[in-house]
Order: sequence, then C-alpha cells, then structure tokens
Amino acid sequence: MMNSGAIELNGKYYLVVRVEGNDRKSFFAVAESDTGIDGGIGFGLCDDIEHAVIDEEKIISKRIYHPLTESKNGAGAVPIRGKKCWINIAHGVRNTAAGLRYVLYVFGTDLNDPSKVIAEPSGVFLVPLGKERVGDVSNVVFTNGAIAKDNGDVYIYYASCDTRMHVATTTIDKLEDYLFNTPRDPHRSPDCVKQRCELIMNNTYQRWCEDEYFDADTRAELKAIADDPQEIKERFYKDLEFGTGGLRGILGAGTNRMNIYTVRKATQGLANFIIKENAQAKGVAIAFDSRHMSPEFAKETALCMAANGIKAYIFPSLRPTPMLSFALRELGCTAGVVVTASHNPPQYNGYKVYWEDGAQITAPKDKQIITEVQAITDFAQVKTMSGEDAKAAGLYEVIGEEIDDKYMEALKKLVLRPEAIKEQADKLKIVYTSLHGTGNIPVRRVLKELGFNNVYVVKEQEFPDGDFPTVSYPNPEDKNAFTLALKLAKEVDADIATGETSVLSLPESNVLYFELEDGAWFCVRPSGTEPKIKYCAGVKGADAQDATEKLEALSKAVVEL
Repeated sequence: MMNSGAIELNGKYYLVVRVEGNDRKSFFAVAESDTGIDGGIGFGLCDDIEHAVIDEEKIISKRIYHPLTESKNGAGAVPIRGKKCWINIAHGVRNTAAGLRYVLYVFGTDLNDPSKVIAEPSGVFLVPLGKERVGDVSNVVFTNGAIAKDNGDVYIYYASCDTRMHVATTTIDKLEDYLFNTPRDPHRSPDCVKQRCELIMNNTYQRWCEDEYFDADTRAELKAIADDPQEIKERFYKDLEFGTGGLRGILGAGTNRMNIYTVRKATQGLANFIIKENAQAKGVAIAFDSRHMSPEFAKETALCMAANGIKAYIFPSLRPTPMLSFALRELGCTAGVVVTASHNPPQYNGYKVYWEDGAQITAPKDKQIITEVQAITDFAQVKTMSGEDAKAAGLYEVIGEEIDDKYMEALKKLVLRPEAIKEQADKLKIVYTSLHGTGNIPVRRVLKELGFNNVYVVKEQEFPDGDFPTVSYPNPEDKNAFTLALKLAKEVDADIATGETSVLSLPESNVLYFELEDGAWFCVRPSGTEPKIKYCAGVKGADAQDATEKLEALSKAVVEL
C-alpha cells in the first residue's frame, strides 16, 4: 500500500490509497483487471486505524490507457473536505521516450460516501514546468500533503524531480469550480470529438439565452426548452447550411433554424461577396412570399445590405418569384433575394439568391458565396442598421407599381399567337388557384388584360396564408394539390385549370396544369436554373402498351406546343 490517506467520518475510517504489487493482493482484494499490473486508487473502510482490517474495498480511480494514467496512478494528499465534495489530489504516470512523466490530477467524491466519484474533470491539474522538469528523476511532480485553512485557502505541497520542494496555493472555491465546471475526459478520440461538439453546442445555446444581442422573444423561446436536450440539439448542433440556392430550414430560434439572425448572417456573406466583386453600386432586389416571417426576413435582408453600403430595392408586399427575377434585371441589380421555401411544409422558410441574369446562382458563384457565408463565425461580424437611417442614406428603396406594370407589359409581349387569344379568350373558361401563395393578383391581372374574362378562382385558396390550410403536400406537380381546382373546374365545365409552383410553399405562379377529357393530364413550368421548360404528364390506358402509346402521343403534342 502506497501514498495512503485516511478520513474519519461517522465513526469509520475511509482509506484512500494507491494499490500495486503484493500490497494490492494482500490489502485490497480487487481483480487485477480493475487496475492493471500497477496502479489504481483504492477505497477501504475500517473501524480501527491502528489495526486496520478492511471489510469493504473498491477501486475508485482506475488506471487506464490514457496520456494521464497510462503506466500507473495513485493517491496523493489526504482528501480535502470541500463544500460540495471531498477533493482528491492524485498522481498519474505515463511512459515517454524521456522516461516516466508524473503529473497531478484531481477528482471529487461524495461528502457522505467518499467511495462515490462525482466529479472527474479532464486534463492535468499540475505538470512539471521549466526548472521543475530537471533533477534526479526528471519530468516528475508528486504530492503527499495539502493543508486547507478555515478561510478556504489551500496549500498544496509537492516535489519536483525528487530534487526540490514547492508549494502551490489555491482555494476550495477554485478547486470545486474546476472540478464541477470542467468537462469529464471521455478518454477516446471519437468520444472526445462528440463531447467537444456538445460543449460548443451547449455554450452557443447559453449565449443565445443570455446575450442581449438576441431579442427578448428569442431568448424566452430558448429558455422554454432548457429541459429538452434533444430540442436544444436539433436547434444548435450545426449552423443552418447555405446550399447551392441559399438557405432553407424550420422557423425558430437557434443556429439551425430560420430566424432574423441566420438571415442576417447569410446576407452578410452575400454582401461580402458582392463587395469583393466590386458590384455593390448596382444594388440588390428583394422579394418575399406568403410564408410566416417572410416580410420580416426580407426587411432584415434589405437593412443588412444597406449597412454594407449596398442599395436595397424591396417590394412592399408579397410577389411571385418571377417578378423578382424581372425586377433585378429591369433595375440593373447585381443580385436578388427572394424569401421563400419551395415545396416545404408551413413550418419552413427559405432564402434564395439570384444573380444579375435573373436566374438562381450557379457554379462557381454559388460555392464562392457559400465560402463567404461560412467565414462569418460571429454575429459581431454582421452589419445592420435602422430603416430610418437606411432610407436617409438612400440605400433603401421600396419598389412596386412601376415594376408591376412593366412586368405585365413584358408578359404580354411573350404571347406567341395574339390573334388566337383574341379569337378564343371569351370562349375559354379558366379555373385558377394561387394555393394560398403570391400569384392571385398578378395572374388574374394578366389574364384580364389579355382578354380572358371567364376566370373562376378557388375561393378557399384565394388569399395568402402561411399555414396553407387546404393542402397536405405543397407540390404543384402532385395532382392532389389541385383537388379543389379540379372540383371547381368540373362544376363550371372549365377548359383550363392553372396553379402555382408551390402549394404549401413557393408562391411562384409559373405552373400550368391541364386535364384532358380522356383522363390524361399534363403540367408545364419553367426550370429554375436552366433556360428550358419542364413538363410532367400522365395518361390512362387499357394496358401497358396502350398507356405507353398514349403517353408518347401526349408528350409529342406537349413538346410541339
């Protein structure tokens, strides 16, 4: 038995010792597998310290293969009674190319049951430094004694290299702060990586809860999930990723959620890229859809751009995505942002970036913008300003009717056969649904101006609603999205049913859906990233061959339109 210490508690003596060699076998009846050949800190209980007979024994700090206790470990000074625990100062030994290295580490045991370890901070507590590394036995520090004063001061006496004596001073409070607020050592690399990720996540969560940079509602929302570690993890285990088209995520507070702070961060990255391209003088156009928080995110985008000296042109109310593409080209902007989330459920929102050609960003600019966004590591790097200051500086301009009018005129110029429309417009019955999105006003306006007067609107889906209450899956290529429109089409004997690009989401009015009398159907929409039209079609046939022939014929007819 080596380096022993005893604590008197409740009429019993608790022995804390280093066990090794024959002593381990005779004094502590513990399995060799618990400690290895040497090492391990043992706990024993006896009634008489002068004639100690150990009735109960166990290892409370094992020797394990680890940089701290690779070769052996053992007790040092007699445990110190703290306010929260017994403070145990121990030594660990590692074999190195320069010989054995001795360091000190600490762990805490329960005040009422000193055999129970309740705190194991990672890392070393005291290591040989400078001259302490050189002596008769180099690279060694060792302690067998410590004194705790009534005022909480602690004096730890230790030797270095079996050559000199030292005293280190600290306090009970500092020791217990170290014990209980230093993470436990997971001992294995994968576990260490996992632990550090969790620490970063939890520290970030605490900052969002406490830092007044974040608004009161955000902090309250996060404090409400303090007892839900899984929810905290979902919100903070990563940053919301800026992908090839922009952001998309669930609304809420946290780094992995869509909120004004993640939107600002994305905008700052985009602004940094625009500035590096020397294109800030051209400005940025901004639009938004009918989703929850879309107007707020659009305004935050505009104010961040303005704070970076980039003029923001923002629509005053919701607009379809094609109108954003048109506006940025019409205004000569370098880029555009539309706040929308495509075909996702109501709890989502998104942030899509367009370039000066009116299309979504593509390689290599998408990767370059992503790099700039990822370089924003702290919200202190994000700029913003008040709306009043932005307007006063001429960096915030609301656009609206003039762009709307020009867009309508541009649309009408795209009509390939105006004589056919003039001849057939009054004969056609059209059913239109905006699916709670952005298309209601502009689509009905252009149809009216082209002469289509028999337009029937699905009333249940006429007005914008971020909850998209009448649809289950927001995909305009899904026939089920147009259940109400097709129902109305049959009621009024309509010739055409039109819809939006997103049912529960993307308020972009760029999908046409046609149902034919024989049960066949097709819908067409423009590609979001390429200069082409996409179409989907479906048919009913008596058998596979019949259906294939019908589908080929329908596809050929659609392509020839």
